[in-house]
Amino acid sequence: MKTFQGFIIWGHGSKYIEYILKIIRNNNNLSILKIFKKQDINLQKTIQHIYELDEYSKEHIAAKTQYLLTCPNELYLVIILDKNTTYKQKPNGHKYLYQETIIKWLVRLLYNPRTKNVNIEDKLTKENIENAAIQKFWIPEVTQNHVIHSTDSEKELEHILKLINLNLNQSKDYLLNKSNLSLPIIKINIDNIVANTCEANEIPITETPHFIFLLGKKKIYRKYILKYLGTIIKDDHLPDKFEELIRNFEYGKIFDNKPSYAIVKKTKNNKYVILDGVHRVAILKKNGIDSANFYVDNS
Repeated sequence: MKTFQGFIIWGHGSKYIEYILKIIRNNNNLSILKIFKKQDINLQKTIQHIYELDEYSKEHIAAKTQYLLTCPNELYLVIILDKNTTYKQKPNGHKYLYQETIIKWLVRLLYNPRTKNVNIEDKLTKENIENAAIQKFWIPEVTQNHVIHSTDSEKELEHILKLINLNLNQSKDYLLNKSNLSLPIIKINIDNIVANTCEANEIPITETPHFIFLLGKKKIYRKYILKYLGTIIKDDHLPDKFEELIRNFEYGKIFDNKPSYAIVKKTKNNKYVILDGVHRVAILKKNGIDSANFYVDNS
C-alpha cells in the first residue's frame, strides 16, 4: 500500500536538514516529494496544530513548546511517498508506521541536543534503533528535545498540510510532479535554451549553478540549493540527488507512459526558457549534445 506521509524538522534540527534528507532518501521504500520551509511563524499555534490529532498530554505539549520557543523560529515540512506502508504495534498496543518511525528515532539519536559529546556510532544498531522506537532503548547523553516529528497516517498529514494551505487529495498530482497537460514536442538547439534561477532570469545554461556543479564547483551549487530549499526550491535537488541523476541519466526516459523531456516556453527574444528540467538540460549541455526534444508550453 502506498501512502503520503510527512516529517517535521524543528528549528534546532534545521542545520542538519541535508543529512536528514539523505537518511530519508536512502530508504528505498520512501520517496521525497516536496520540501517546505516556514519561518517567523506563530510557533505556539503551529505546535498545537501539529499535535492536535496526537494523544500527547497537555503537559507534554507545553514542555515541548517551551523548549522550541528557545530554538530558531523555523521548521521544514518534508512530504514523502511511502511505497510500502507497514504498520507495527508497540507493547502497549499503539500502532505505528514502521519506516517513518525508525527514521525518526535514528534522526533523534543522531541530532537531538546532547548533555555532553559522546561517540554513539557503535550504539546505532538496527536492534537498538527499533528498541528506541518502542521506548526500550535510549542513550543517556542524548536529550529528549526532539529535532523531528513524523506523521502516523495520511489523516495526520492532511491536517498538517493546512499549515501551508494544501489539500492532500487535491494536491497529489502536484506532489508527485504529474502533469495532465498534452504538450507538443519540438527538437530545439540547446544554445537556444535559457534558464531562470532563484537569482537571475533567462540566463545561458552555462551560467547556472547546475552547470557549474558539473564543472566540479559543487560547493557553489550546494550553497545555492540550501539557501532556497523549502522556499523557492521545493524539490529534492541537493547534491547527492543531483549526483544520482547524473549517474543514471537517460534523457527522455519513459515515466507514466510519456517521455520525460524538459518543458520550455518561448520568450520574447526567440529563446526558450526552461519551465521544468534545468538539471537535465545542464547535463545535455555538458555532454556536448547540440539539440534535443522538448515539450513546449504555448499557453
